[in-house]
Amino acid sequence: MAIKTIPTGPGPRKKRSNFLSLTKSGEKLLEGPQASRFIQIFNYLASRFHWGNFYQLQDDGKCGQLGWAYSLVLLSKYGDNPQKSEFYSLKLIRAFEKELWDAHQKGKEDKAIQDYHHAYEARFFECFADWFGLVNIERNRDHSISYFDQLSITKSELFDQLFKLKNKK
Repeated sequence: MAIKTIPTGPGPRKKRSNFLSLTKSGEKLLEGPQASRFIQIFNYLASRFHWGNFYQLQDDGKCGQLGWAYSLVLLSKYGDNPQKSEFYSLKLIRAFEKELWDAHQKGKEDKAIQDYHHAYEARFFECFADWFGLVNIERNRDHSISYFDQLSITKSELFDQLFKLKNKK
């Protein structure tokens, strides 16, 4: 899905007769260093690809993509120990979604907050961080509590190789 959204024209792919193929620059990219490909694809999916394409939810794709870099900081800080995906979701709500945070503080765990948790979990963890190998996801199935699996998240070894959190002094 994501590769289809990369603009045609000058770039790594072209579309002819409804088929995708590599351009000469795309072939060069494949011959180049893997780190370069990783950075290009990572930057594209993080900043230019609309995450609403991952799942057609009612939030116009905002949930998960908003604050993706902050989510990486949270993973760096808390990812050594298993945390439920809601742990990260609530931190994101606190930082970026004042109305939802106020509702949570008042004990109003309504559908909007649950929808936010689900969208964040699906888009950030399952469709972004897991695709890049940045997290380890353990699924806990208890359908008597919820229809959805409860995800327990830890950061992967690759995460620590790619990202370092620097403390400001």
